[in-house]
Amino acid sequence: MNLTGYFEIRRLTWARVTSGAMVTTGGLAVSSALNLAGLLLWVRLLTPDEFGTLSLVSAAGLMLNALGFEWLRLAGARSLSDPTRSEGVSPERLSAWIRVAGIAALIVTLTVLLLTLAGIAAPGLAPRWNAAILLLGASEMLLVAITLVARLRLQSGTYAGVMIGRSALALSGGVALVFSGAGAAGIVAATAIGQIAITALAIARDPLWRSAIGAPSNRQDRSDLVRLGLPLIAGSALALAAGTIDRGLISAHLGLAAAGHFAAPAELVAKTLGFALMAVNLSAYPLLVRTHERDGPAAASRALERNLAVLLAVALPILLTICLLARPLAAALLGPASLPLAPRLLPWLAGAALLRLLVTFHFGIAIQLARRMSLLLVPPLITLAILIPGAAPVIASGGLEGFTILLFAAQGGGTVAAWFLARRVLPTRLVTPAILRLLAASALLTLLLAPLRPA
Repeated sequence: MNLTGYFEIRRLTWARVTSGAMVTTGGLAVSSALNLAGLLLWVRLLTPDEFGTLSLVSAAGLMLNALGFEWLRLAGARSLSDPTRSEGVSPERLSAWIRVAGIAALIVTLTVLLLTLAGIAAPGLAPRWNAAILLLGASEMLLVAITLVARLRLQSGTYAGVMIGRSALALSGGVALVFSGAGAAGIVAATAIGQIAITALAIARDPLWRSAIGAPSNRQDRSDLVRLGLPLIAGSALALAAGTIDRGLISAHLGLAAAGHFAAPAELVAKTLGFALMAVNLSAYPLLVRTHERDGPAAASRALERNLAVLLAVALPILLTICLLARPLAAALLGPASLPLAPRLLPWLAGAALLRLLVTFHFGIAIQLARRMSLLLVPPLITLAILIPGAAPVIASGGLEGFTILLFAAQGGGTVAAWFLARRVLPTRLVTPAILRLLAASALLTLLLAPLRPA
């Protein structure tokens, strides 16, 4: 191949990756905007008790997905890709993945049925919600499967379409069911049905999925998936528990209404700050992995330092805006009913979210690059070790605001542990010239926003 042909291929490949990243990020942005619009509607249309129930059901669905299905996503992300195939994914391994996922779904369904018959439910909820939690968790697994394979195949249009379609169906169906009097159950049903419908449509349109479903699979491929995925269950469950157990603890000590008052600003932070850093990670993670594999640990350390600077460049303006303008933001986005509590919670929730997201999108990635997966168990364990025993006395003395401060401290403990472990396995600097410039710019932004802060 001559040099002209080589550089033409490189140019076309880069153009494909760049345009694909833009489509993927755009799809995620539209989907997140629709999810945010849903949040702003639900906090106005539901009572605090109903919104608290919705937040507990959503958290339980995510936990069920983490325990029963997240290991499938992680194992699939590492094993399904096959650059030698025109599809970009191995059809044989995808067929094995589908078989294993079906068995996992059957086991999870039987487990939930037995728990329901025994009268056991998620914390703060009645057993009658178990079916909704199962439907929500299983539909989330289907959605994740479609988007995972789309990303592995660089099908950015499919990924964006599925994410936007899911959010649009959940929002429109939720509005219709809430106005018909279904309340929180209607939103849960609309979300699950929306995820199932968009997944079914994507499968029906994709020859690879249609051929893989029902096709024979290799026993060795199935065994490899199970062997790779099962050890990851504890890590994914602990990480999710550290991020969602707060609602259950509040409901247990203060009731559903208090959980609803807490969940509204917490979800607002997740759908703004969380979306922004997720968008950065969508592009950054593949580059970090490629850099480590191609150029070695030293180059990966430098790339991680740049990754931290980009994350903070995106996060700090959002964090400062939330902290300094918490009251007008809460009044405008969450409604007058959120006052005066939400403005006092928002700064601590934003700080806790940033600490947790730094573990997920920075320190945790360093540990993954070094292939020291067992170390990922440590940060959420420390967070939970601070949060669970401290919840009762702190809530008794400081109420919801005191608990939110405890949550910030607990996430801080986990983040310090993650930083310590990450620098041991893949040394990086926490303070760089770029970080110092960001801190100086943040100080200037603070001075500009301070006059806008209500007295």
